[in-house]
Amino acid sequence: MSAFIPNTYVTILDTPDGTTAEDYLGDELADAVPIAEHLPAFWAQKDQRTWDPTMGRATVIRGYLVKLRPGTAITESQRVLNERTGEVGQVNMINKRANLELAGDVQVRAVAIDR
Repeated sequence: MSAFIPNTYVTILDTPDGTTAEDYLGDELADAVPIAEHLPAFWAQKDQRTWDPTMGRATVIRGYLVKLRPGTAITESQRVLNERTGEVGQVNMINKRANLELAGDVQVRAVAIDR
């Protein structure tokens, strides 16, 4: 049984040429194409501050845990946009928890880096 309690809506974004997005490294990308919009989701964020001695400045790594409805199609080459806050994270792990009887929530981990 799913314990899915949405607190926002998300859009799943894909790069136009299908390449893996690199925005979590701070690189510029071509505009992403929305492939699924206004999906109910649970979104949680945990920030981690690190010091980059080569750049001489602090970096904030934003980690996102996003839970989507069972059966939602998403891949690690895509990004997820929180429609409420405008935050975007690069998907770096997907866990489609399921057992033999019930489909489970799609749990996505995404990351973004602020410099």
